[in-house]
Amino acid sequence: MDELCIKNYVLRANQMMHSDMITKDEAYLEICKSCRHLFKEIRECLRDSVSLVLNKDVTYILSKLVVSLIDLESYNEEQLSFTCKSLYFKLYEDISKKLWMLPDDMGSYDKDITEYKTEFRKIFMSPKRKIVDASYNCRNLLHTIHRVNFINNVLIQKTKESYLKNKSCILQGETPVNYPFFNFMRVDTYSSNRAKKIYDFCYYNYIFIDGIKIIYKDEYNSVILKKKNNLELFYLRNREYIKNVCAIHIITTISWFLNQINIGMYNKNKNSRELFREKFTPYNIQYIIRSIYNYKSYYKGDVLEMCAESMIHNIKLVDSIIEDYYNTENALITQNITFTDLIKYTELSILKYKLKEAMGRYDENLTTEIAKENALKNQENENISCLMKILSNEMNTQISLLSHSHLRTLMLKNYDRYKDKNEQIFEFKNLYFCTSPGEHFVRKIFATRINYIIRFHR
Repeated sequence: MDELCIKNYVLRANQMMHSDMITKDEAYLEICKSCRHLFKEIRECLRDSVSLVLNKDVTYILSKLVVSLIDLESYNEEQLSFTCKSLYFKLYEDISKKLWMLPDDMGSYDKDITEYKTEFRKIFMSPKRKIVDASYNCRNLLHTIHRVNFINNVLIQKTKESYLKNKSCILQGETPVNYPFFNFMRVDTYSSNRAKKIYDFCYYNYIFIDGIKIIYKDEYNSVILKKKNNLELFYLRNREYIKNVCAIHIITTISWFLNQINIGMYNKNKNSRELFREKFTPYNIQYIIRSIYNYKSYYKGDVLEMCAESMIHNIKLVDSIIEDYYNTENALITQNITFTDLIKYTELSILKYKLKEAMGRYDENLTTEIAKENALKNQENENISCLMKILSNEMNTQISLLSHSHLRTLMLKNYDRYKDKNEQIFEFKNLYFCTSPGEHFVRKIFATRINYIIRFHR
């Protein structure tokens, strides 16, 4: 019934936008019939205005997302096996990419790098036995991680020995008389730079592998605790998990809300800021969450409170960005803000802060406490920016598959495509969505819980 409601809503709402009054009334009646479970009775829906129902669309989509909050029942060992297999190939691709980015000429370190490449190929190119159970891919992943860590340790040790040997040869093999000082400095700098590149490569590998292990741990815990049927224990041990899921849900909903405004399905006498503050209130969020979970005994109050707090916190972040956007002295801002605009302005705010920080332009009147708060807020903006860009890319992919139409063009304007980050972020706490585990988590949530919303447009 829920899926039918969304599907009919999308279909009929589009008809209402481009039809005469009679057809609009008929389409509106179909919406009420399909979504009658949202009302006490169908007459309640019929008494409401079209505007009210259109506004309910965003709220309803949020409801559908929240319903799936930490839905462990849909995740099983086969899906975990597929995740482990995907992580295995991701491990190979990312480390290979970094490995082949090392300079061709590594001087005295050439032998060490060649040996590393040989061992690396052996790890990933060795014949795999026929899979007989769902746990094989995960065991293979963990075994591979162990072996890659081992060859990383060996490479670091060999690099250290080669570096010290080079330095010793330079100092002992020549005298200041027949070995000019600038030549010594040039050779020493060359050796140091090459060693640094190897250390950077290994450091990247360690951090990247830690990210892979975090993803595996989260996925594994989901399956094991599902088997034990101890969901509350999972929630209480994984508070960040709940916060991250709820952050993804609310940002997705906000993006859809801005999309609805952009295609003209809201009150055109109000701008995005006014509509946002009208719809995304703490009361509305609390009401939606509690009305959905009041029938499930294992969703305790503290779990729901964490979800609500995460959503409200992210709403405040977005509200602050939208407020700054409208308060700028840009005379060209005459239209509603899109999700694309929101991302661009967030990025601009982050860059402005970092530029001031780099140039040492601090406000002398700011206390240390306020300065720390500003730094934390900038990190939160950076984190939410990464989340928004991942979601925008996923939505863009789905919308691009639709038939060419004016509606498709409008929606693509709301969901732009962004290049993947070349650099790796290793701050797992405050910049989670900018990390490899964070990106994987967002894409997983999108694939399992968000994707169907866009598919109903086809």
